[in-house]
Amino acid sequence: MKKKSPTILFFKTTNGARFGGYTTKFWNEPKESNIEDNKSFLFSLDRKEKYKVNNSKSALCCRKDFFQFGTCCFRIYNNCTSVNSNYINNGNNYFYIPDNYGLTGGDQFFTISSYEVYQVEY
Repeated sequence: MKKKSPTILFFKTTNGARFGGYTTKFWNEPKESNIEDNKSFLFSLDRKEKYKVNNSKSALCCRKDFFQFGTCCFRIYNNCTSVNSNYINNGNNYFYIPDNYGLTGGDQFFTISSYEVYQVEY
């Protein structure tokens, strides 16, 4: 995989929730535990809301089997369409998402039914 940035990610869960995230940084940095990005954010297409990063020093993390926004805030596993292990932690201070897991339609753990990743050019 070639390094590309910035990127925007769109997800749809099996319960129909539509949301995503944006980052200006590279995702394929598995040796770094935390990736700083003060321009990253999460968003809900259903609610038409944007959630800014609160702690940019730990805005992203990429590992061999998952990537995440924040430190355990919003994690997506490589096999995200076949497991119910993807999750969101609303109380995380890296992105504050109110209203009982509103980003994912009320589910803390979820399965992705489809996703799209785009490189943003401007």
